[in-house]
Amino acid sequence: MSRENEKKTIAQVVSGAVCGTIMILCALVYVILGITLNFWHPGWIIMFAGGLTCGIVGIITNTIADLKQIKKEENKENK
Repeated sequence: MSRENEKKTIAQVVSGAVCGTIMILCALVYVILGITLNFWHPGWIIMFAGGLTCGIVGIITNTIADLKQIKKEENKENK
């Protein structure tokens, strides 16, 4: 099965958009600080922090989506 045929959840779309934005901003800040302040060596921590932030965003969005799904299923069972 190819990836094009897989349906994405809203949580995956939101998580992807937010993580993409975070990583682009981290890369821009890293390059700007590296060029202007010669902050290349310690600046790699910016990219590390961006990756950790993306992980946190993914966990939060997936947890919220799972909780909404559980609540939706419970509501169907109670009817």
